Amino acid sequence: MKKWCLLKLTLLEVPYQAYVLDHFLGEVAALEEVGRISEDTVELIRQALNYSRDEELVIDYKKIPLIPLEDIREEDRLVLEKILDKINDDTFIVIKECVDERS
Repeated sequence: MKKWCLLKLTLLEVPYQAYVLDHFLGEVAALEEVGRISEDTVELIRQALNYSRDEELVIDYKKIPLIPLEDIREEDRLVLEKILDKINDDTFIVIKECVDERS
């Protein structure tokens, strides 16, 4: 069974000078892997949030209450709970299929 990566996307609004382009950038996005969940859990989340298989799965803080955590197996639920508590206006979770051999 495939593993899916939970990626935390954080928007950073720290202006910095882009010397190459000689202007200031006002928003930067940081992406980090924060966990892995099973394909079954991804399917439950897709159904709960009405995402098709073709759509990129992005979770913001408004969608968290729609995720049926009680229906998700314990191992995946613990991973999700750990990260979902840290979601705010500037943070999103992106779920993508993992591409390395750690799966």
